[in-house]
Amino acid sequence: MKYYKEVIFSGFMILCSLVFADETDKTKVYCPRYITCDFEHRNSCYLSDNNYNVWSKPIFNNHRLKKGIYKFKRAIKNSRGPGRPGCEYYFDDKQPYPLSVVFEFVPEQNKVNYMFNLEPIYADEHKWNKSGVCESNKSHDCPFIQSNEIAMALYAGDSYMFYFPSENDWISNYDVYHVLQYQELAKRCGITSSCIIDVGYCSSDGLQCEQRAIVEVDLSKAKDISIISVDTIVNNGCVFKKNDSFNLISCE
Repeated sequence: MKYYKEVIFSGFMILCSLVFADETDKTKVYCPRYITCDFEHRNSCYLSDNNYNVWSKPIFNNHRLKKGIYKFKRAIKNSRGPGRPGCEYYFDDKQPYPLSVVFEFVPEQNKVNYMFNLEPIYADEHKWNKSGVCESNKSHDCPFIQSNEIAMALYAGDSYMFYFPSENDWISNYDVYHVLQYQELAKRCGITSSCIIDVGYCSSDGLQCEQRAIVEVDLSKAKDISIISVDTIVNNGCVFKKNDSFNLISCE
């Protein structure tokens, strides 16, 4: 009996370590710690930190600001207006509107635009409530992670997409996506360690797709899509590859 208890406990500890590994393997995204404004206009304001270039320039719904430091007050899953994740900052208690930033992933080169989804990390050590609001004076109490998905870079004038044969050929030849959620991939491939996805230059109506690359993903863990490989099939001056921090595919 003692032997079986030890085996069960060992198995439980291994399972726990895997769960925590899955959690920590994903890149955590935090709101900037504070915003500084050098003058009384938002164009003079800048973020204390923006490690992955995911946050927009400061937004303010009034023409006048105060010079100084605006402290973090809350993170929001669906911010007012854009409906994207956002962060709010205040100079003092009399400030009528928040100085805010919203999720807007634009790499430094400004050549490509990644549109993917962030979601809160709901855990005991964090302060997110069920309404998708996190109140704190420390932005690290309110982490985000990328949703369980893979996403494609958006290029001006080009339209690289993930695609599958259409489920309804009365409408189109292909089903095309810039973002693929886990549920859609599991429906297409099943729960498997090897799901193959075509990447192509596609028309938005799905009538035409020209293959450019193949992406292989692991769907065996329901909470974590893992990109196994990205292979360029046709090189039109760029090579498809995975982003270092997120489940994003770009052609560079």
